[in-house]
Amino acid sequence: MSKQNNNVTVFIALATVLLVSGVIIYWTVFNKNYSWDENYNIKKEQPYASSIFYQLVKASVKSDQFIEIRKHVNEYFHADSLPKQNACYVLLNNESYYDSLEIESLKSFVASGNTCLSITPYINNDLINQLNLAKKDTNEVANTKADRIDAVDSASEDSFSKKEVTAPSTANTNAPDNPSVSSSANSLSMPLLTEWFGSYVLLNFNDPTLQDAKGYVINYFYEQKFQSKWWNYFIPTNFNSTLYTPEVLGYFQDSLPCYIRIKYGKGYFYFHSVPLAFTNYHLLSERNYDYVNKCLSTISYTRIYWDEESKANKFIDNKEQEIDTPLSYILSHRALRYAWYGLLLLLLLFLFFGMKRRQRIIPIYLKKSNSYLDFIESITVLYFQQKDHRNIGVKKWKLLLSFIRNRYGLSTHQIDASFLETLKAKSACSSSLIDSLEKAHLLLENSEHTYTSKDLITLHQLIQYFYQSCK
Repeated sequence: MSKQNNNVTVFIALATVLLVSGVIIYWTVFNKNYSWDENYNIKKEQPYASSIFYQLVKASVKSDQFIEIRKHVNEYFHADSLPKQNACYVLLNNESYYDSLEIESLKSFVASGNTCLSITPYINNDLINQLNLAKKDTNEVANTKADRIDAVDSASEDSFSKKEVTAPSTANTNAPDNPSVSSSANSLSMPLLTEWFGSYVLLNFNDPTLQDAKGYVINYFYEQKFQSKWWNYFIPTNFNSTLYTPEVLGYFQDSLPCYIRIKYGKGYFYFHSVPLAFTNYHLLSERNYDYVNKCLSTISYTRIYWDEESKANKFIDNKEQEIDTPLSYILSHRALRYAWYGLLLLLLLFLFFGMKRRQRIIPIYLKKSNSYLDFIESITVLYFQQKDHRNIGVKKWKLLLSFIRNRYGLSTHQIDASFLETLKAKSACSSSLIDSLEKAHLLLENSEHTYTSKDLITLHQLIQYFYQSCK
């Protein structure tokens, strides 16, 4: 290949590297596109994912004491192998999905002296029913979500306070789109949560040692601006007071309980109704990170069960459920994702420029040499230099006997008169030649005789003459 072609190839390679580097830098630094959906995914770096909180909880215990639940909860909490104490079950999502067996396992887990931390805007319906959490009401709840919207529309622009915009305490329970209420089973149960409408909430704690003078701001950013939304909080008076006395650990807007705990058996159920506070977007703030740490400090644990299974709705065909594959892991991280795209682009460029026709390499054919003869010559020179004439003579005699066996089919085990006569007849050689060979052989076998180079030459000449004369 000419020097000019080499320069062209180098130029193309450098241009390709610069192009790919520029694309990667642009997409990773200058073009940060985020999804602002509340997904609470532990593997994504999106604002409302939960990878930071997941790592925080994981780092709070020893590596062998962190268990990630990827199957049904009841497969981890068997009655004969329940952790007795200081274990904490954690669920962070916008909803929770349990079947009856999972709830029974969870109840046994907590009753044994462990903790359940549920960070969701709603308490699971079946959990409410099986624990008998809600107080019964003789009057059927009739308010709808439309009533709440009308109340908000009639409020003034600056009415995002609890006093002016608080929805009726029963408003959220009979709304058909509220997961915390069932249409039949809970029709006589008091609502455990209601909603407050505003653009942000100001979280704080009841414990004076944990309280912050300014509070912790949690807002909702969506579609390039801050949005107002419904924020759920608990109604402690609607809990079944004959069985439970909810302890308010935290609140927002000065008085609306959002963090409570309930004694059950030897353990506790902890409920937090503002999961947005535990997402990546808010944990990037040092103050909100401090809030989450304080929340965890209210719980004593040495083992963590992190639940990923109960985030998925088990009762419908969830076709959008993610499948963990090596490629999905790569695509879930920005740097790995664009490195993958860059690799594919380089491969395409390589294929494009590699299609150019090139001259096939002409192979070099080396002259064939008889290495066996070279080896024999080397060995012969070695023996001759060592003056081991008898050893060389013995090998030459053995080669002669092998030749006689192969050509004439004679047994060379015993060299006697009969053998010599037969050899004379079959080889058609003179008697004098055969007799001379026999004399040379006897001289070779005579150990008392000093075998000289002259004797070896004589034997060699007789054998060569035999090869030439025999038929």
